[in-house]
Amino acid sequence: MSLSRVRALLALAVSLPLNGVVASPVVTTTKGLVVAAEGHAAEAGAAVLRKGGNAVDAAVATALTLAVTYPRAGNIGGGGFMVVRLADGTATAFDFREMAPGGATRTMYLDAEGKVVKGRSTEGHLAVGVPGTVAGLALALERMGSGKMAWAELVEPARVLAEKGFEVTDALAEDLSASADLLGANAAARRIFLRDGKFYTAGETLRQPELAATLGRLQKDGPREFYTGRTAELFAADMAAHGGLITREDLAGYRAVERAVVRGTYRGYELITMPPPSSGGIALLQMLAMLEGHDVAALAPAGAEKIHLFAEVMRRAYADRAAYLGDPDFAKIPVGALLDRTYLARRAATIDPARATPSKTLAGGLPAAKEAAKPESMETTHFSVMDAAGNVVSCTYTINGIYGSGVVAGETGILLNNEMDDFTSRPGTPNAFGLVQGEANAIQPRKRPLSSMTPTIVLRDGKVVIVTGSPGGATIINTVAQVITNLIDHRMTPTDAVAAKRFNHQWLPDAITHEPGFASEAVMNELKAKGHELRLRKLYPNDPPQWSGTQGSAETIAVDPKTGLRTGVADGRRPGTAAVAEDAKPAAVLVPAPAAVSAPEVAEPSKKDLPEDFYAKWVAPLIPLDSDAGRALLDRASPDYEPLLRKSIPQLKSHCGACSSVIVMNSLLPGAGFTQDSIFNADTADIIKQETVYKVGFTLEELMRMIQTTSGLSAERFHAGTAEGEFGYEAWLAALKAGRRSTKDRVICNFSTVWLRERKNGGGHFSPVADYNEAENKVLILEVSGLRPSFWADAKEVWDAMNQVDKVSGRARGWIVVSRR
Repeated sequence: MSLSRVRALLALAVSLPLNGVVASPVVTTTKGLVVAAEGHAAEAGAAVLRKGGNAVDAAVATALTLAVTYPRAGNIGGGGFMVVRLADGTATAFDFREMAPGGATRTMYLDAEGKVVKGRSTEGHLAVGVPGTVAGLALALERMGSGKMAWAELVEPARVLAEKGFEVTDALAEDLSASADLLGANAAARRIFLRDGKFYTAGETLRQPELAATLGRLQKDGPREFYTGRTAELFAADMAAHGGLITREDLAGYRAVERAVVRGTYRGYELITMPPPSSGGIALLQMLAMLEGHDVAALAPAGAEKIHLFAEVMRRAYADRAAYLGDPDFAKIPVGALLDRTYLARRAATIDPARATPSKTLAGGLPAAKEAAKPESMETTHFSVMDAAGNVVSCTYTINGIYGSGVVAGETGILLNNEMDDFTSRPGTPNAFGLVQGEANAIQPRKRPLSSMTPTIVLRDGKVVIVTGSPGGATIINTVAQVITNLIDHRMTPTDAVAAKRFNHQWLPDAITHEPGFASEAVMNELKAKGHELRLRKLYPNDPPQWSGTQGSAETIAVDPKTGLRTGVADGRRPGTAAVAEDAKPAAVLVPAPAAVSAPEVAEPSKKDLPEDFYAKWVAPLIPLDSDAGRALLDRASPDYEPLLRKSIPQLKSHCGACSSVIVMNSLLPGAGFTQDSIFNADTADIIKQETVYKVGFTLEELMRMIQTTSGLSAERFHAGTAEGEFGYEAWLAALKAGRRSTKDRVICNFSTVWLRERKNGGGHFSPVADYNEAENKVLILEVSGLRPSFWADAKEVWDAMNQVDKVSGRARGWIVVSRR
């Protein structure tokens, strides 16, 4: 049978949504599911589950697809770790971390005076380690796959997406543009990802024919083709032509390794996690063991006592990490001693509840030689998979920096890692993040650099209850620990456990780094009084600003041990993350249309279409909260409330049908409210009945912070910083622009709000902004109550009307509907 015929059959067998991925940030199911950083990849894995493949089969398809659709971190030009636990209890770990080439030397990044040459270990061909992803996925499939799915079948979704292309999102367009300097330095990367300076915009199609050809060779000749075939030949030739060190012998000699998992316990739960050369599993188990002597559940989740305790535990685990961990093939790692409960109890006993321990006074706690190691950089990705039978995969893999080394390997289309930067370039010199580097992680040929990646599976009574992991370099371990303790100690819902603000302490630098809004001002002052330095989180300079202050992206699956119901939560810190269930209806579209499809033209209303009595219609009819009608509206049994909601949802649905995420926070009713991750897939009556309690009455600052969080904007970009601390007009316009899913100059319901504000003489009722015309500076007002049809209005007039309602109390009540792609 010809390869073209095989591909045709596979294309029919694997259904992939490309225009309008059917994905959600949260799904609940009794079947299998995939949670990943990108929707096409999550759908590729879910499609494998629908065909009868198991979690490992689905993980292979997901990982290969991420290499096409998530180029900042998804890869076949990098490496990573996978932890697998089968339903029969079998558990194992696959190490496919990159390796130093045979020609690597410990001084290769130093100048003649022995100083580190800036950029030499992070950019260009010399920064690249021998990739392990293809070998690792192949080994996992061979050892733990279902046997029902051929390698070629699992490659096909990625190959189709590379050949036919996929729609560029706003986030991807901005991401590529932000890394233009890095990618522009390499001719192949500049041509593929930057179109030689003609940057991609949202709605266009990104095709990668060279990568499609490479995937076709892997499909036809098997995974070893990457290391010994035409792909290896092209790879090595490009290295030789540009001063890189990787040879055909290096590629042919690479092997992924199956390793025994590291196990531990926490409050009756069993953890299965990654062994060295990941430092993550050991450090995670150390932290949880030190926490177990404390009643974490009794502490406020964002209180000073809890944050101080966690920071001190983190500090001690990271000091040990720096002292003792490295590649187990090159050094003996004292795993047993590091996880000894007596040792960890002594370690925890040194924590002073009133004062921070200066990191300079704290080293590794074992009586042994101490060698500092350097954790990896920040751009990694994680995905979690569970199939209907209960087999699970937790996989974290990386190309190290955002878009790795910025190098595409010649004609292969493969974006390469800069993993050599994870080694110690010069012992004793702090890295870019202030972390001390030492001999334990010095460069040696065919050595694997130390990592913080922490793919983890948690069990209760022998049953899987949590599958999680995260990107984030040195912060990974702390992100995983916080998600797990949020679920176990604080008993948060899976959505809240992932969404909760995060912080990090990694021994050196001696500071707590944190996300914006991680604690109140009073708590932060209390932490400072204990001796902690606090720093806002800041990642790479080429990370787009709206998510540069976030920590990690914990794509998580949580299982209710009583009902067996599985909830997949895609972390909203990164745009485009998705959870897809096996029993979700697959999209029918396989490939995008050959030509770009323009948005339907909508006649722009003229100025005369704006009601002459605009202010009167916006301000006068407002229902005073102390009137009979107002009290009826606030009455939970009010007959006015249900019709209002029933009218609003169909209108929102018609305008927001393309949105993948809607969060509704309702504080209109005293003591009650609800959230729905997608009102489009829920019955109206179910929404009305749901009674998740939220605080009634938000300050403007709190209200805007919630909108900021759900819109994915950074605090700096979002907040206007006016004297009153209110959300300013320019920031509002920026939010409309930044949150959009655009085809030309239009925003289609990406920042929708319904406002109801208290004031001296009543409340204010404002409908959502369903569309925004930047050229005309007009917003399309969607009337939720149905009293008026939608109309275009001057943005400044709308803003002024909104703000003149509440200048007295500074309080806000009502709906907030924020929709995101």
